[in-house]
Amino acid sequence: MPDDEFAALVSQSLRLAPASAGANLTGFALDLAHALEQRAMFSGVRVKKTGDQRCMLRATCIAQPAVDVTALLLHIWEDDLRYAAYAARRVIRHGQTTELAFVTRSDRPDPLCVTGLISVAQPDAGQLG
Repeated sequence: MPDDEFAALVSQSLRLAPASAGANLTGFALDLAHALEQRAMFSGVRVKKTGDQRCMLRATCIAQPAVDVTALLLHIWEDDLRYAAYAARRVIRHGQTTELAFVTRSDRPDPLCVTGLISVAQPDAGQLG
């Protein structure tokens, strides 16, 4: 999905539901960290709140070589993180880094919108200490 198309989906979602904040955003951040930490092929998981509504959370970690990072991120997104009411994501590969940008909205009675980016570095086997 092109950058501008994804940005439009984020803007639309933020118009339809308030940005998550406080305990709700902290809860999603904890769920995100837990979902990544549960996979033995990820290490160094960090999740931070950014203060930017267009990317409220930024998660980073390192994947073991030979892991299909894209497939694993999509599995985590679909099974563990996204809200059922609405979700969109975009996966981009930059060299040895795979990124999954996301936006998701919860259902009523209290809809909320969460946006973020998961960035996974994957060194070659020869680059590991």
